[in-house]
Formats: sequence, structure tokens, C-alpha cells
Amino acid sequence: MHKVMAIGLDGTSWDLITPWIQAGHLPNFKRLMEAGSCGVLRTTIPCITCPALPSFYTGKNPGNIGLFAFNKPDGSFMTYRDVSSRTIWELLGQNGKKCGVFNLRTTYPPQPINGIILAGTHNPTKQRDYVYPEKLRPQVSDFHITMKDLTRINIDLLKSKREAVEALMRITRNRFRIATDFLDKQDFDFFLLWIEHSDSIQHWSWHRQDFILDFFKMLDELVGEVLEKYSKDHNIFFLSDHGFGGYKTREFFVNSWLRKEGYLRMQNRRLAIGVYYTAYNLASKLFGLGALGMWLRIYSKILVKLLFKYFGGKGPRATGQKKRILASKRRFLFGVDWQNSLAYSDLNWCIRLNEKGLSESERDGIIGEIIEKLQDLHDSEGNKVVKEALRREETYEGIYSEQLPEIIILYNEQYAGRNTLTRKITKRIAHPSKVGSHQDAIEAVIMAIGPDVRKRGKIQNANIYDLAPTFLHLMGEAVPDDMDGEVLKSLFDENSEAYAREVSYSPGEGLVDREAHIMDKEERKEMEKSLRALGYID
Repeated sequence: MHKVMAIGLDGTSWDLITPWIQAGHLPNFKRLMEAGSCGVLRTTIPCITCPALPSFYTGKNPGNIGLFAFNKPDGSFMTYRDVSSRTIWELLGQNGKKCGVFNLRTTYPPQPINGIILAGTHNPTKQRDYVYPEKLRPQVSDFHITMKDLTRINIDLLKSKREAVEALMRITRNRFRIATDFLDKQDFDFFLLWIEHSDSIQHWSWHRQDFILDFFKMLDELVGEVLEKYSKDHNIFFLSDHGFGGYKTREFFVNSWLRKEGYLRMQNRRLAIGVYYTAYNLASKLFGLGALGMWLRIYSKILVKLLFKYFGGKGPRATGQKKRILASKRRFLFGVDWQNSLAYSDLNWCIRLNEKGLSESERDGIIGEIIEKLQDLHDSEGNKVVKEALRREETYEGIYSEQLPEIIILYNEQYAGRNTLTRKITKRIAHPSKVGSHQDAIEAVIMAIGPDVRKRGKIQNANIYDLAPTFLHLMGEAVPDDMDGEVLKSLFDENSEAYAREVSYSPGEGLVDREAHIMDKEERKEMEKSLRALGYID
């Protein structure tokens, strides 16, 4: 039975690397594709690191995990203790297999495993318990950098300073060395290293593709080292948690469109509604004033909420839910006539039906009608607005699925969804941010090579939650029957033992209770600063 090695290349997409592979810039990536199997890995919606990574390492879709963002509905931030399913390294460890997990985001604070877990964190001076066993901390003291240092690097990337690219390369090489040194000494059965700055370089240097190429040339060298050293006795997987795209240049106001189409109706309170949305438009325009504008926009949004509180009541709230898994902004949709509205958007990536007196067939008909209209929607310049509009059941299943919106939206690359009501349905952003986005980049990357992997194979119809059961099967373990993913046997060599062996299943454990971790004020501040800079929270 061969060991499994997984290397995460955060935010990597085929659209980015394929031209560089074809041009000869990434020879080891090309070698990997020719000697192994590769394909598109469909990730979660939203297409962001959380929920993508928890789905990856639990083998479950977000509808069974209940995580959809870094921030939770109560305003706090998720930690590893919020992952209420067994992880692949926990399952392997229970059966005596030794695991090494390095720099994986969403794993702080780490819990004991059979091996080593070095959690991802940007606050190592405060979050000192980032490694298990804790006695290893002196050996990994230079693994992490602080949020202050990372923020400085990101700002320098926006300013096109090449020394910032060099800094990210040094950090990545150092982490690779530390992690693989442990691999060589500890001889892990399962090894996972997550490289996060393939995402950072795209977020902050999308306007400098030469910077991104330089970073990926460095990654290509690391890929070459992995292939030379480990491919004979490891099945190796390179994967990303989502794809990537450019910065958004246009906005689509979902509720304004729903109002135009007659699905959302307004109260007859023109003065109050006008004051409220004038304040919102002012807040939005302030975003074009650079860093100062970003902070002015934040304070303006606070003003908007105060205006809302002064002018009118809150919209209806969902009731009877034991655990709320999505933050809703429905109560800030000022002036909506909830009694006569059929649909609304409370989050930028979805549409919900109003629950008032609709039969199942009526609901189904409205959902189909809205999806058809969204898929045919073009702006005044002929640009298609929506890439995909999906029914809930096409995207999610599981214990939390009933809380989820009926319609899920993926926007075309240039468009950002907005759920605020305005007079316009679409508009061009006057001063687009230079920060790259992956909010709708559902196509991630999967590449595999090793003794059990098909050569020159094409991986098809793979989801990110298929990888955990695939790894378990490769390592001779039973797959818990509550995992949503399937074993990707199509990537196995037909002469391999893993291909010939039937997939075995074991009873799943269901939800797992973990001791809660409460972030202190400094931890929360650092996390919020990081996520706000990347556009994950307003």
C-alpha cells in the first residue's frame, strides 16, 4: 500500500497556468501532466477557502458541514473547532497511520493527531498553540509570519514592488523545507502541505502578471523536487481550493433586478427609501478613493445601518432553526413589502423565495422561471451577467440544506453580485479595485502522479469532497458512509491494486462535538483585518 502526499496550490486555475505550460515556462508542471492524470476539480459555492477546505478534508459538501464563510452568523470567526465532522487525518490516525498536516487554513487551533499538525495562522505571537505536539514549536518558530508583515508585503505588491514577490518566494520555500524535513524524518503515511501564497500573489498582483509568473516558476521548481524525491513510493496530488479571476469591473444588483421583474415589491415610502439608498450610494462611491475610501466606506455603512434603524422596521426572520448557518442581510433590505414579495436576495450569491403561502408546484415554477431569466440576462453592452444559476439541490445536500437558498448564482468574471437595492440593475465600477477575485471561480485544479495513478489520464466530474474518500481508499481504509464524496477510481491505473480492490465502507460518525474556541479581541481584530482586505467580508 503506497503513501499519499497532497500539495495545495491555493487559488490556482487552469486558465492561469495552461498558457505558461504551453510556452515552456513551467516544465515540471508539464512533466506532471504527461506522467500522471489531471483535470478540473469543481469546488464549493461560495468559491472561497472556507467552505472549500473543510469540504476537502472531511469529504462532505457544505450542506453537511454548515460552514459557508470565515465569519459565522453571530459575527464571530470560524475555527477548527467549528468543523463538526471527522477529518481525513483523524480517520487515518484512528487506524494507526501517521499524518503530517502543514499550513492548512481553517485548522487553528490544532487538535491532537497521530503525527504533526502545524495550523495556518497569521498571528503566531498571540496564537502560540499553532502546532501539535507543542514541544515542536522551537523547530517551527520561523514558519509563520505576522499579519503586520504580510500586510506590508501585500501593500508593496499593489505598488508593484518586486521585493514583495521575493519575500513571498522566501516564505514559501522556507515552509516547503520545514515541512519536507519533517516528512523525511517522520516518514508520514499521509502528508499535506498547503501553499497559500499562490493565492496571495494573484489577489494583490493581478495587474502584474509577470510577478505571478515568477512566483509560479518558483513553484515549478518545488514541483520538480517533489517528483524527483517522492513519486516512486507516494501517490502525489496537487490541488487548489478554487480557481481565480481578475478584479471585478461591473456590479449586478440582484434585488433591483428582482424588483424590475416583479418578484420583489416595495412599500409606498418614497422619502424614507430615497434617503436610505442615497446614503448607500454615497458609501459605495467612497470605495473609489483608495485606502482612505475603504475606511470611509466602512464608516458610511455604519451610518446606513443607523439610518435603517431610524427609518423603519426589520424584515421577517426565519424561525425554528436549531443552528443558523448563514448570516442574513434581509433585515437591511429597507422598504420591502414582504407580504407581496415572492423572492429576494439576502446574500450576494443567492436568491431565496419568500415563504408566504406558496404551494410546492408554485415554488418550483417560480424557481425555474427566475433561473431561466438569469441565464439569459445580458447588460446594455451585451455582456452576459450570470455564468450559472443553479437549484439548491443541484449544489447542496445534507442536514443543513433546508436552511440554504433555493437559487445559487455564479457570476461571470467581470461581474460582482450585490444584494442592495438601487435604481440601477447593472453598473460599471468607476474605480475598480486592483485586488483579484475568485468569488465565482468554481473550477479548481487537480493533478496526480504515482504508482497507482493512470498515466496521461483525464480526471473528469471530480468534486473537491471526492478527494478524502479517494485518499482513504488508496491507503487501504474504509470510507465512512456519511461522506458525500466518491472514490475517483477513474484516475487509478487499471493494473493497480487500488483499481482492482472494491471500495469498502464503514459506519459514519455523523456530527462531532469539539470544544469551542473563543477568539480574544486581538485574534478577532487580526482575522477581520485579513478577511476584509481580501474582500471576504464588508
